[in-house]
Amino acid sequence: MSQPPKISIIMPVYNTQQYLPQAIDSIISQTFTDWELLLLDDGSTDRSGKICDDYAAKDSRIRVIHKSNTGVADTRNIGIINARAELLGFVDADDWIEPNMYQVLYDDLTRENADVSVCGYVYEWRYMSRPRHSYDGEVQVYDRKHALNLVYEDREIQSIFCDKLWRKGVVTALLPKGYFYEDFATIIKWIANANRVVRRTLPLYHYRMRGSSTVNGVYPERRYHYLLAELGRIDFLRSIGFVPESESFSSRVLHTAVTAAKLIARTSSDRATALEYISKIVKAIRPYLPGDKKELGRKTYSRLEKLLTHPSWFVTSVRFSRLFMFGSRRKEKQLFD
Repeated sequence: MSQPPKISIIMPVYNTQQYLPQAIDSIISQTFTDWELLLLDDGSTDRSGKICDDYAAKDSRIRVIHKSNTGVADTRNIGIINARAELLGFVDADDWIEPNMYQVLYDDLTRENADVSVCGYVYEWRYMSRPRHSYDGEVQVYDRKHALNLVYEDREIQSIFCDKLWRKGVVTALLPKGYFYEDFATIIKWIANANRVVRRTLPLYHYRMRGSSTVNGVYPERRYHYLLAELGRIDFLRSIGFVPESESFSSRVLHTAVTAAKLIARTSSDRATALEYISKIVKAIRPYLPGDKKELGRKTYSRLEKLLTHPSWFVTSVRFSRLFMFGSRRKEKQLFD
């Protein structure tokens, strides 16, 4: 067998024929050339599988795995298991990357002897782009504790796979199957295995925002899964003795629960569905009650009490208030983006 590449890039593919060529071309165009690309066709019903095969026929660095549809988490797991390199990258099939992304990530990681290298990313809508942060190209290096705090607080390091280069040794937990936010639930476990994390404030990954994508659809189940992912993160952090520097675990859970319940009440097609998921939320947060009124704030604490004692009235009040609300609810929505 030939020498393993330095980087394995894992790309789950499912019915993205419109965007897939741009994603693959952006990898072929990398200034860093010692890579393999694993295209994992998750049972696509459009031309995505054939597009993968056509690219593989023209470039020996590209491997294709065709499989039945089992979801993005299981598909990423198969990519991790089949990767030949000691460094792992992830690119979604509807996104694209700058030509120097993996060169920058690789150089930063090796120079700083880090286990994870991070760059910036840009949200891409149809008619506009927006960087996630302001960028000046500065390089910052964090130890494990600092990096965990940044991930927990969703600050300079976010819980997404694709803006990072990972040493395979830190990728010890596979992704949970059958849930939204598998990255949010898993990445904090990988960061906990890293001794050093290096971050460059340079936007090199382009994250396409599509209303029909798995992440950006509006589903009550998705809101509930976000809360489950948060609970899983906190259970893990407690198990390793991590203590947050800012918001307590209890307040984080209860804030997330109230916001999730509001969005479910507001967007569910019927009251019965909203009440079903709100009942699940109340059950999930019982261990974190009663909560600190001062830390939660008066408004959130009042909504929490209503959620716990009168869930039907909670749904009615949220759905009624929707009639009088204008403009974007960006702050709430960003919690789930």
